[in-house]
Amino acid sequence: MNVLVRAAVAAVIGAAAGAISFVGAFALHPQLTLDMDRDLPRFAFGFYPPEVSNVESFAWTSARAQLNIVDLNRRSAWRCGVTLRGGRPVSVPPGSVQIAVDGVVAASAAPTNEYQTIDVVAPANPGKRGLNLAIATEPTFVPAAGDSRALGVQVDRIQCSPEGSAIPVTPRRALIAATMTAAVFGLGFALTGVSLHSVVAAVLVVAVLQAIPLSAGSGAYGPYLDRVVTLSEWIAAGMVVIIQALDWVRRERLRPEARFAVAFSCAGLFLYSVGLLHPQKLVIDAVFHAHRLQWVMDGRYFFTQPMPNGVEFPYAIALYVAAAPWTAVARDHVALLRLFVCTAQLSAGTLLYWMVVRNWTDRANSADRLAGAIAVALFSVVPMPFVVLGNANLTNAFGQAMALAAVAIATAWLGTASRAPGRYVLQAVVLTVVVSIALLSHVSTFALLMTTMSFMAAAYWTIGGRALRPAALTIVAAALVAMAAAVLLYYAHFGDVYRNLSRASGSGASAAAMPFVLRLARALRLGVGDVGAPILLLAAAGAWQTVTARTRDRLTCALAAYAATWVVFVLFSTIVSVGADFDRYTVEFLSRVDYGLYPAVVVLAGRGAAWAWRRRMAWRLAAAAGVAAAFVLGLRQWMNWFS
Repeated sequence: MNVLVRAAVAAVIGAAAGAISFVGAFALHPQLTLDMDRDLPRFAFGFYPPEVSNVESFAWTSARAQLNIVDLNRRSAWRCGVTLRGGRPVSVPPGSVQIAVDGVVAASAAPTNEYQTIDVVAPANPGKRGLNLAIATEPTFVPAAGDSRALGVQVDRIQCSPEGSAIPVTPRRALIAATMTAAVFGLGFALTGVSLHSVVAAVLVVAVLQAIPLSAGSGAYGPYLDRVVTLSEWIAAGMVVIIQALDWVRRERLRPEARFAVAFSCAGLFLYSVGLLHPQKLVIDAVFHAHRLQWVMDGRYFFTQPMPNGVEFPYAIALYVAAAPWTAVARDHVALLRLFVCTAQLSAGTLLYWMVVRNWTDRANSADRLAGAIAVALFSVVPMPFVVLGNANLTNAFGQAMALAAVAIATAWLGTASRAPGRYVLQAVVLTVVVSIALLSHVSTFALLMTTMSFMAAAYWTIGGRALRPAALTIVAAALVAMAAAVLLYYAHFGDVYRNLSRASGSGASAAAMPFVLRLARALRLGVGDVGAPILLLAAAGAWQTVTARTRDRLTCALAAYAATWVVFVLFSTIVSVGADFDRYTVEFLSRVDYGLYPAVVVLAGRGAAWAWRRRMAWRLAAAAGVAAAFVLGLRQWMNWFS
């Protein structure tokens, strides 16, 4: 089939799949629910920022608060329930509240200090698109001398659901957005050169998954839809350009598994992005990072992260320096940093395929090319990254992406051009620069990467033998130069901070009261939760294959280094006692260790799945079940971002 014809067919299939998937997803949960535990969408006016505690969340209204939902379809009636209370001190007279629909008062009440739900109905109006729901309170009150807000009532939840329609009519703009994005990806997948059945399968997956955030909460309304369409266009175009560029540089077509790895990572980037930018997504630390980015842009480079008892840690800034040039084209710094880090992480994950094929595959062996492709896919569904990105630990995520890039360079590129000394110098310089960026990204990355590279160099020297000893020396040199650069440029400016680190031990009840066995069991339990049991089971099969293969290649040495690093830090974190105030930081650090070293696990899992896939049907079914279970775990974590 002609490429253009295939692209047109794929676009049509994508458009149809996008529309059908969105209609189905919207029919499952057509209600619009606003819980006051996160920032409100842009169509909400007159609300003060939500106030969240351990027991409740609410948002105060001003004298008049309203929702102006522009694209809500009125072919059926809508019932809206507003859960509110007065929340006034005894000294303040009670007020009265009116709920209006399209400017017409539909209900009145005298709210008490207990929550009550007031229901109103917006009648069907096929000639009208949109709904205006207003909450007017009289009189308002000023809570205190230091707080000049004019407060109305406390709102806990607003929920609107269609009535009298068997099949809810979808918002038009959301339906168009779902259709366009799936069509764009269908076109993009077709232009990458993969087979038509692979294109159809890929676009169906994207269409179904994108329908979930588009139909969730307020995702079907507001400017979020424009962002989704724009992201699909840029990411699909980038996917095509990257694959075509690789074909041109290599002067031959990429193999199907390589095309899959790139396309899967780009589709994953799109789904990660629409999840993180969803209006229901909690901001958590994202605003903190946007402020730090502004500090760096303003020339303030040295700052720390406070901890209990006056302890602080240097807060490295490589992420902000790398992202700063992009502020020229992006005004929303929160979205910029999220997208920048997602791109870095999934790009680094794609390098796993490169690492596998450069070390374990020859032209006669496609099994390990499949292993590389599966490793890339599993990389994007490990539970821990969803937690890190969801909580907006962006410097940690960026640092680990750069650390993985450094390991990829050392295992797949370094020393592969021994007869071209100039190119070997270039490889060493690039490795040094990438390691330096990683060390300047996060203090945990500094510790983990330096330890991993030390073990890598030792493994290259001993396991790899004479052939890998030049690469071992280069790794040592690159690590030392990068460490010196990181210390001189940044970490040396925090002498007082390091002198106060002794306060982290001996304060409060000692964590050593927990027996060593229980602390070790806790670390292992965290590891299973962070990586996921299905991936660990597949990795066990891959580890057995790696051990029995008795190879001495770079990737095997890197996997051994990852394993040794994990053992060292887990034992260190369980043996060393800290004060009770810092025990939660021990747990957090153990998760950071899992996060930094899970690339090795997914490589082994990819090898285990590929090995099982090449065997009898029972083994093939087991491999498919393991991969599917891993995807289900990842999908649940992704949906937690906006559900």
